Amino acid sequence: MDLVNLGVVISASMSADGADDEITFAKGHYELECRDSEGNLLWAEGFDNIVPYSGKNLLAVSGAVAGGTAYLGLISASGYAGAPTINDTIGSHSNWEEASSTFGPGYGTTRPTLTLAAPVSGVISNTASPASYTFTTGGTVQGAFAVAGPGASNVVGNTTGGTLLSAGVLTTPQPVIEGNTVTMTYTLTVS
Repeated sequence: MDLVNLGVVISASMSADGADDEITFAKGHYELECRDSEGNLLWAEGFDNIVPYSGKNLLAVSGAVAGGTAYLGLISASGYAGAPTINDTIGSHSNWEEASSTFGPGYGTTRPTLTLAAPVSGVISNTASPASYTFTTGGTVQGAFAVAGPGASNVVGNTTGGTLLSAGVLTTPQPVIEGNTVTMTYTLTVS
């Protein structure tokens, strides 16, 4: 779990009767479920994520989906060399690869849109509109990521636009086969 100290990037102050400044934290959480072609639950797992510097800067300056649409992608176990790091960007993440036809499991050529509901008490989520992935090839899901901001792309494998908002990995990598469907929710809490 990564607690993002936005106070490092911006100063959010609140003073009441001489009280100290308030520090703001952000935390993200993914939930994934996998079902077979008949709708039977095969596995479900939730995990927290890191918010890399690029994501922290985006949140500090503009908000969760600043200046554009956000998309959710899956991390493949193929080519996986380690967990996402604080220095990762959408264009540079040497420890992991996006799940695709090249790094299975493949689910098509388009990342699902992250459709967030209105925030409530510092919590914003896509639980009303979960992302969905139907696999065209088998493989192993290692984790998930969100890309947002100006230039963010829904094209699987596109590493030239947008900002890596967050990334995280499952406790146990999970296998999928052609026809399985994974649904994903993402929740961002700022407190």
